[in-house]
Amino acid sequence: MRTSILEDLDAYPRTSRRSRATPSTAKSRYKVGPLFAADPEIAADLLSALLATVTPGSLVFLDPPLPNAAAGELVSRLGWRPIFETARMYRGDPLQLPVDELFGVTTFELG
Repeated sequence: MRTSILEDLDAYPRTSRRSRATPSTAKSRYKVGPLFAADPEIAADLLSALLATVTPGSLVFLDPPLPNAAAGELVSRLGWRPIFETARMYRGDPLQLPVDELFGVTTFELG
């Protein structure tokens, strides 16, 4: 029986109310998102904790937002490389998001 989404989220690393990372699994592929953290060090710690839980050799995906340079630096330090890019498009004024605290976005793959 599936637990509530909040119970599921509580099973993953969390350092504060504003820092959380959540993996989504499909066979031996993992998608991390969203990944919110107050600073790059916390983001790195959360991502490291998640990576420690995946099967060795699995594919792991993360979509860092381009406006957050620290997110791009984090994945570069880990040796990750881009495989495709998408664009977020708005009609009207874009949302004001705390992009400096967003290290991995939730995408359409997660439903």
